[in-house]
Order: sequence, then structure tokens, then C-alpha cells
Amino acid sequence: MSLITGVSRNPSLRGFFLFNKFLNFVLVKRNINTNSSEPLKIIPVKLYSNINIQKQDILNDNKSKLGIYWIINKVNGKFYIGSAVNLNRRLNEHFQGDKSNIILQKAFKKYSLENFSIEILEYCDQVKEILLERELYYLGIIT
Repeated sequence: MSLITGVSRNPSLRGFFLFNKFLNFVLVKRNINTNSSEPLKIIPVKLYSNINIQKQDILNDNKSKLGIYWIINKVNGKFYIGSAVNLNRRLNEHFQGDKSNIILQKAFKKYSLENFSIEILEYCDQVKEILLERELYYLGIIT
């Protein structure tokens, strides 16, 4: 599997990209055991196997929820991991192409939504600070 990453020219995200470079370094250091024969075992809280068909269910089920999600391209295995204070709003932004990852949007257009699944990896308590910590956890074990 591959991690989808994006680049932005937005100067307000400068701190994020400095952090992202550090994060990539940390993930490479933590990724020493990539040749393990053990399959990755993550049990999602919710699984939506076809975004195109289940779009309304995805949005309704995740209203006012904080959490970590995983969007997977079923054709090539590439994926996107994200976190959101409001999953309903963030996932809708991805579906609409508003304020979304440009590489993810290109993949949606190329492969169409029915070739993507979404897994809600975890719902978080109403504490925003926990989201990044949990997202980093999943990035560390998946990549």
C-alpha cells in the first residue's frame, strides 16, 4: 500500500509541511519491520465498501463525530488517512472536492467513487488534541 500525500502552495500551511517532513522521518524510522509476514490487522469501527452508493449513509452516520478515517482505492491499494473534528463536514468536502486533498480528488476522478471504500478507524472523544495523536498512530502502523 502507498500513502497519498499532497503539496500545497498555501503559505498558511508552512508549519504543517515542516511538521510533515519531520513526520515522514519518524515514520521511516518506525517502519523498520516492513518485511514482516504478519498481515495488518485493523478492525474499523465502520466500513463503507462503496462510497458512491453509501455516500448519504456515510454523511448521516458521522454527523457531529470526531474521528480518524481511511479512504482506500480498491483498484491499486493506495490510501489516504485523515482525521476530522467534524467527520460529516470533512468527508463531504472530500466528496464535493472542496478543501480536499488534490491527489485524492484526481484519484476519485480517475477511478470513480465506487472504486473507493472508507473505513472509520476510530471515533474520538470531544477532545481535538487527541485526533492528531491517533492519526499519527495509524500512519505509523499502516505505512
